[in-house]
Amino acid sequence: MFRALLIGCGNIGALYDLETSDVFTHAKAYSKNAMFKFTVYDQDVELAKKIANKYGVDYIPDIVAINFSEYDCVSICSPTSTHVHFLKMAFLAKVKVIICEKPISIDENELNDISNLYLNSSSKVIVNYIRRFQPSFIDLKVLVEEMLLKEKLVNINITYQKGFLNNASHAFDLLQFLFNQNLVLKDVMVTNKEFDFFKNDPTLSLLANWNNVPVNVTGLTNISFTIFELELFFNSRRIKITDSGKNITVYTIPDSQPFLLPLIIDEKNSQSNCIKNYMELVIAKAQTILLKNENSDNFMDSISLNKEMIKHIK
Repeated sequence: MFRALLIGCGNIGALYDLETSDVFTHAKAYSKNAMFKFTVYDQDVELAKKIANKYGVDYIPDIVAINFSEYDCVSICSPTSTHVHFLKMAFLAKVKVIICEKPISIDENELNDISNLYLNSSSKVIVNYIRRFQPSFIDLKVLVEEMLLKEKLVNINITYQKGFLNNASHAFDLLQFLFNQNLVLKDVMVTNKEFDFFKNDPTLSLLANWNNVPVNVTGLTNISFTIFELELFFNSRRIKITDSGKNITVYTIPDSQPFLLPLIIDEKNSQSNCIKNYMELVIAKAQTILLKNENSDNFMDSISLNKEMIKHIK
């Protein structure tokens, strides 16, 4: 059995699924995995007690009582401003696997410092971009690789809300995952910038170019509903990801279709209900690294993405 520490019992840490049967949080995912025994900490001691009682686990009442070297796995679900601090402590204690919520930081100097510490540490860090761990998106990655053998990616549309770093980063990470390339935007023109939800993370709309592919990012502000959509246009096919990634619809041209008629849905490659109980798979990834001593994680890719996005916020 592995020992895990959950730092931060807020939404993604423990609250999103507190009253449901879903597994959307670190706490519930640990509780359902027989390989882990976990302990919780939150600066709000009453909240830590509540989550500890819910799952029948221990809580740490004071941050100075944390001994990171006691744990095989640490989940960092605290506010973004504290991520690097806890990462440093976990690196120094040689914690084997760290799961860190995104963004890692909003400060480029912090990102440089923590990159150097990571490269000289033995720890592996999973940054929690949930879609890359979902089977449907792993299947989509294979499909995209097959499509690129026959045709080119020609346009990208992204629609999101609530913060460029906090939420648009999910779309950009998914692009990095699907195409095996780090994000480097060129010819960027910001068309709208509003601090409508986060103090240090505006919702941006922009036009840009990535590997000679036009990218259109629409950040919707002042809306009261959630939206996350990504469209990939190829020469003769289209992939549309909607409902925060729950649905993947692939469109294609039939062999007999004349030019400029509408695409039809490729039922074979389209998928629905693609995101479910997503934290179970993230914790399972941590378990695999621990059991098999895997070297694979997505930390440096996430650092690169984090830096790129900070550049355009500035």
